[in-house]
Amino acid sequence: MTADESLQSPIRFGAFELGLHSGELRKHGVKVKLRSQSFQILAMLLERPGQVITREELQTRLWGGDTFVDFDRGLNKAVNRLRDALGDSAESPRFIETLPKRGYRFIGAIEMAQNEGPAAETLASRETPRVLETPELPAVALKGHGRRRWLLVATILVTAVAISFFAIRQRPAMNEQDTVVLADFENRTGDPCF
Repeated sequence: MTADESLQSPIRFGAFELGLHSGELRKHGVKVKLRSQSFQILAMLLERPGQVITREELQTRLWGGDTFVDFDRGLNKAVNRLRDALGDSAESPRFIETLPKRGYRFIGAIEMAQNEGPAAETLASRETPRVLETPELPAVALKGHGRRRWLLVATILVTAVAISFFAIRQRPAMNEQDTVVLADFENRTGDPCF
């Protein structure tokens, strides 16, 4: 496969398709919004599936040697955005595995578009080793950002119920306009004030 063919052939993994030439990531044919740095990280991981891409390699490629930024924070944000776009998580990765303090590795199976002819065979036959087998999640499963949203809604509801409960149970103190009804009773306390 020539370099031009690899740039024009979309790379498929799971429900996704990455067009290196177009700079687009698609899921089931629908374009997924992905920032430039996150796209570049994904492209680097797909260039060497199953191999560790070090943090230093990512820093050099994304920011160069003469750029001074909070590299760790920037890289972590870019990888988190990429994971959000892929519906992946660091805890149970399907595509991107984190190797703490070392880098990242693409662990999903990749293939070329089937209509690309002989060029497709090279990348289609490249199956990467899976460190952790995870079954495909059903469509109703919540993604990372969806879980956070539901957790926030649940927290708000619990807080509202707790506030309502205590507000209802709270009895206001008596004031001068309140009426007290007195009746005959027998004082069994032994206290003369009653």
